Amino acid sequence: MCNNTILIPIDFSDVCYSAVLYGLEFCRQYKLNAELFHVDTGVESNPKVVAGFKHVVDLYIKKFGIGVSFVEVKGELFETISFEMRSHEYAFILMGTPGKSGFQLLMGSSASKIINTSSIPVIVLQSKRFANVKNIVLPISRISGNGNGVVEIVKKAEFFGATLHMVYRSEGQKTAKYYQSQFEGKVNFVLENFDESGYIGTFVEQVLNYCSTNDIDMIATVLDEPKMTVFDYSYEQLLFNVELIPVMCIRG
Repeated sequence: MCNNTILIPIDFSDVCYSAVLYGLEFCRQYKLNAELFHVDTGVESNPKVVAGFKHVVDLYIKKFGIGVSFVEVKGELFETISFEMRSHEYAFILMGTPGKSGFQLLMGSSASKIINTSSIPVIVLQSKRFANVKNIVLPISRISGNGNGVVEIVKKAEFFGATLHMVYRSEGQKTAKYYQSQFEGKVNFVLENFDESGYIGTFVEQVLNYCSTNDIDMIATVLDEPKMTVFDYSYEQLLFNVELIPVMCIRG
């Protein structure tokens, strides 16, 4: 890890509250600090909500000794968060979302632009209690990106002490076995060929079925199109999955 701080954009919503609680447990488990970053876009927040929010965070700080800083900057959402991302070397960015429609309502196109332009791993979190990251699924397909992104995912799996499940169809077997041969000394690998395992449906549906039946804590994906601002259908299925599994997005 180059840095021991995660960046959590906040707007004092219920979704943000859940993300912060997850993030604080994440920091507690992996000995990280958190920066809670609020962009003042001119929309006034409820003072009671803000006070209650900060009170809960203060309790975590006092009980567990987590380093937490509050930063508030006036500006436009995407540009301000983007500048903050470029100005510091964060370990992760953690963004909460209630789901596909709520994601767009909450942050508009800014959310997708943050994911698609960030050089820092972005963990997209739907409402779910924190669990140690013991098993990560990496789909090997046209959306799995290039080798540089996979290297970063292997590093993150090593950081978590997690098993990395590379799942693929037969045409991806050569690629998956290559990655396994390159990185097996760093993390434990599980290779799963869906064409030989009886999984039904599209590749993305097979990935999500595998996650639901194998106690998966995180899905990892590599984005290799820096100008993509709208998620395609298969990627949205991964990102906003019904199992509420956090998704870690890494640029290729």
